[in-house]
Amino acid sequence: GTHKHPMHVHVNAMQIVQKGGCGRRYEEGEFYDTISSAGSDDNDDDTCLVRIYFADFVGRMALHCHRFVHEDSGMMTWVNVTATT
Repeated sequence: GTHKHPMHVHVNAMQIVQKGGCGRRYEEGEFYDTISSAGSDDNDDDTCLVRIYFADFVGRMALHCHRFVHEDSGMMTWVNVTATT
């Protein structure tokens, strides 16, 4: 079976900044609402470097796995934005 984790951050999209688009799963430089890990059945590296531009928003936003059983089991955290530029 696979163990992919579709990670999602509320409010802002994530931009892929990793060369090769995170194991060629995404287009480098493009923005995505949800980004999945490679999963244990894939041979790709399971990391993905992204950039999130926090504009026009100060406060807490959720970052979580979009597989709700994972989110409900604790695969969720907060991003606390204290200032924007």
